[in-house]
Amino acid sequence: MPTVDIDGISTRYEISGAGPPILMMAPGGFDSAIEKWSTAWPWQHFLPLQTLAREYTCIAYDRREAGQSGGRIEKLTWAAYADQAKGLDVHLESQPDYIRDRMLDFLATHASAGVHA
Repeated sequence: MPTVDIDGISTRYEISGAGPPILMMAPGGFDSAIEKWSTAWPWQHFLPLQTLAREYTCIAYDRREAGQSGGRIEKLTWAAYADQAKGLDVHLESQPDYIRDRMLDFLATHASAGVHA
């Protein structure tokens, strides 16, 4: 799986599906790894990554200090977690096949369908 350096911390992520993007920070508290979407209760019962990927582009990632993402010793806040998500978004925007292209295609298709309905 790919990783990206966000503010000096390696962040593991994966992209699956097609459609409007959904950014999904892994569940699991201090062990917030992508795998928790399919192994932890209650997620294992309805497998959100696989289910949502049928209609959306799912961008799942290991929270910093968890899974295969790195970390460092410092006071953590929800703002730090939000900065990690924002950093991942900024990284993906720089990629040639960024999800936003898919989102724009999706919106254009649906707007056109509404005009012709």
